[in-house]
This record gives sequence, C-alpha cells and structure tokens, in this order.
Amino acid sequence: MKKLTVLTGLILAAWVGASVCNQTYHLQDATQFMLTGSALATLKQQGAAVHVDKGMNAATLLNDSTEYRMITDWDGTGTCDAWVKKEVKFAKRKRGESKFAVEATSDYSVKINDGEFQFKKPGWDEYWFGFASSVSGTSISLYEAIGKFKAKSKLDMWYGNATMKRTIRSGTGAITGTFTHYYSELTSFPDSAELSATLLNQWKDSVNTDTRNVDFTVQLIHITYDSMETPITRIASVKPKASGFQVSQTGNLVLIQPGEKAANSSEPLSLYGMMGNKIATLHPTGYLYQWNGRTASGAEAPTGVYFVQSGARILGKFFYSR
Repeated sequence: MKKLTVLTGLILAAWVGASVCNQTYHLQDATQFMLTGSALATLKQQGAAVHVDKGMNAATLLNDSTEYRMITDWDGTGTCDAWVKKEVKFAKRKRGESKFAVEATSDYSVKINDGEFQFKKPGWDEYWFGFASSVSGTSISLYEAIGKFKAKSKLDMWYGNATMKRTIRSGTGAITGTFTHYYSELTSFPDSAELSATLLNQWKDSVNTDTRNVDFTVQLIHITYDSMETPITRIASVKPKASGFQVSQTGNLVLIQPGEKAANSSEPLSLYGMMGNKIATLHPTGYLYQWNGRTASGAEAPTGVYFVQSGARILGKFFYSR
C-alpha cells in the first residue's frame, strides 16, 4: 500500500469535540462484494453480498501472495488536537496463510480531522480519523483514513483487491499461456467506484484481442465502525445449540447462522411473530440467513420476539430491537 506524504493544518469543528475523538471505535459490520468482467465498465457483481465476522473468516482470498490488513479497532482518546500514538488493531492475513489473525500495534499515530478528505476525491465532509506511520512536524505519512459522509450514520471504509487473468491464444485458438497478475496488499479508499478504478488502472491497457482474453476479479469489502462494542460478535439471547442457531443484529440487519445440524441446509427459513403470524421467508446467503427487519410486504417490523422455523421444526427465538 502506498503511503501518502501530506501537509495537515485542519481545524476541528467545535461540534465534533471530545464526544467523537475521546472514544474507542470498533468494527461493526463487514460486507464483501465480488465483481468480475473484462473491463472496468463491464464489471458485474457475482452472487449475493456476504457478511463476514470480525475475524474475516468468510472473506475470499483472491491470491495466496496477497496480504490482507484491515483496521478493526482503535483508541481515539485525546486525538482531537494532535497526532497521538495509540493502539490500533488489525485483522491481518499474511501472505501464504489461510486464516486471519488479530494484530495490535502502538506504532501508529491517530488524529481526527474535519472537512474535506483532501488527499483523494471524493472526500468526507464531516470528519475522518487519520492513521499515520510517521509524523514529522507538518509532514504526515498517512497510512490509512476512516471517515464519515454527512448522509451516513457511521464511520466507514472500503477495502479492495483485484486480480487479472490473461489467457494467450495462438492464431488457431490454442491456449499458449495463462498469466495471473495481482496486488501484494489490500488497497483502501472512501468510495467503492473510485477504489475499483484505482485497482484496475494499472491494467487499463490490457484488453481482449484476437489472441488474448482478459478477465478481472475485484473484491470489495465495506466496513463500518462505531464506538459501541461490535454487535456482530455478540450472540443474542439464543444459546448456540447443535440444532439451534446463532443470531447477531447490526442496525436493522439480522444475521442468522444455523447450528451444526442445519448448517448444510439450503432450505429457506420462516420467521414468525409472537402471535404466530408469518413475517418473512429467509433464503441462505452463503452460510448465513439475512433479515432486513421488514415484513414480506415491506413494512417495518416492530421490536419484539421472533421465532425461526425450518420446515416444521422451530429452531428457537430471538429478540429484535428496532
């Protein structure tokens, strides 16, 4: 990942204040999108979006030689007016490894800034946390930035990675060689479209010809942050059982993971209210079921207890809070 050397002189707006910077922030939700195509203009999403947990266990690994490193938690206390050395935690997957691990470091300086994110467009017009690998006077080596648009309720960031597969053919159509190009590290940006363009920019001259086919795969991971302990790692009142399920709620989005006996099922689940009225039918997305907090007719479901049923078998119940 390239580090940007920038000059800072931003003044915090009064309303941001200590209530924003004097808190510890945590990953709230991580959603993965996979796109494929032969050019940036033809990229299309493949399959449904996948919600991954804080450990990134369900994240797709595009290439064994790519290092994944995403901020999950940081201490913002005292970072209103100056760059301060603070603990920053990452979900990190080293090159050649199959799983993510938690890594904590105090080597980064953290500061909250307001106004336009001036280093790359588009920018945040409220506030953003900067993470610097080094600070020398007004020269800042910015490693990462996580910010907030006015229209959004939480701080967020897009992470991305991409690969390009080139298939070379002879004049007779026979394949003479296949080459895969990839990024060695994950790239970040505040906007998904701009991130996709950044990822594919170095390969923009690679196009399909009579003797060459080009296929791009782009992985985008949208992460949101909040000062609350992340609910995506908390299990609701339902205790995990082999025939039960696990539930977590992020905003109005409810994620349901069937237990061991139901884990291989691709059948839909039924959601019922306390009065026995059917609320919605849930279809699997990867290994999870998602409910957006709405009834089958699109109305907002009220706060209360809901039952999850698989066929004729009730898996359990959970409390939903709007």
